[in-house]
Amino acid sequence: MTGRGWWWVAPAALAVALAGCGSSHRSSGNGEAAKPAAAVLADAVSTMRRARSYRLTGEISIDAVRTSVNLAYQGSSSFSLSLRQPGLDTQIVRVGGAAYANGNAAFYAQQGVPASAVALIAGRWVKEPAAENASLGSLTTLLSGATLARCLVEDPGPLRTAGTATVAGQPAVVLLDGGTRPGGTTSRYDIAAAGPPVVLHAVATASQRAGGPSNFCGQGSALLSQAGDELSFSAYDRPLGITAPAGALDIASLER
Repeated sequence: MTGRGWWWVAPAALAVALAGCGSSHRSSGNGEAAKPAAAVLADAVSTMRRARSYRLTGEISIDAVRTSVNLAYQGSSSFSLSLRQPGLDTQIVRVGGAAYANGNAAFYAQQGVPASAVALIAGRWVKEPAAENASLGSLTTLLSGATLARCLVEDPGPLRTAGTATVAGQPAVVLLDGGTRPGGTTSRYDIAAAGPPVVLHAVATASQRAGGPSNFCGQGSALLSQAGDELSFSAYDRPLGITAPAGALDIASLER
């Protein structure tokens, strides 16, 4: 088979638009409910940056298309990412020093993959060649807690607290971002009020304003950019059981 690398570029290109995280710790109050909004947000960002693992689910807008996201992240060498748009489906798993991808026929066809190749790989897991594994560096950096914390809440304001709530059974401090700055997004953040002050939930209540940074968070737009974009976070610093897909097709063997 010729055209080495095309099969991996497609899911990676879609994935680079992404970013987020969560926690399921339970304990007594952590004092966040008594703090001003800016301090609560700063604590949440600091905690997310230190996260070794987390799970993220929800929907965001990628190129104005509603996209379902399911991410389990356990470090740069171990994560599972699923992205779904209407009619399109792609998944990436990196574990044990290897990376795997699985996309449906419509997804690969949209990316310009030859029909003969689509027939071989659509709907099945394929193992990337070793050289292509190295190309995942930018994606793994994007998925890290440090990057996602910045992307989720970059340049917020004005911020205010709005009481407390219960999110997935956990007490939370509610933060509202007015999103009035150029490029801002009116949003709500639910920050854990017990245990580590992690982000439990985030939702855009209005679409991103025009203006602002031309390359917001290195991606050109906010993570939550359209009204209704919503992310839930859980399983901070917990083992996530990420394993290699069984029966994956080794693309390297087809390129010889």
